[in-house]
Amino acid sequence: MRSPAPSAGRDALIERVIGSAIEVHRELGPGLLESAYEECLALELAGKGILVNEVAPGFVNAGLSGEFFKKDPALAARSSAAVPVGELIEADEVAAAIAYLCAPAHRNLTGSTLLLDGGLSLLRSPVVKS
Repeated sequence: MRSPAPSAGRDALIERVIGSAIEVHRELGPGLLESAYEECLALELAGKGILVNEVAPGFVNAGLSGEFFKKDPALAARSSAAVPVGELIEADEVAAAIAYLCAPAHRNLTGSTLLLDGGLSLLRSPVVKS
């Protein structure tokens, strides 16, 4: 099945939807839309035996980020220093977290976010003072 041909009206609507999502994200902060989608999906699909969870990694030394870190070792050093545990996350750590969530022993775990950020998110906590 072919996609419908682009139209000025459809393109304008897409721009408005994306613009609105970006504005909400900008005003309310990162993670809000993702967590709302995750929670809605988890609730909707739980009765069908489908679990929905999220892995939220911090600075991962792989993919596009890894390429930037290779090209700019100073960026890698600054990023590592910004993380409380003092190191970047490797791709195999993200894979292990996903495997953990998929394990049969966790058949009742749904609607959860596993933070894999080396403590980076704790720096935004109202309890932690800079």
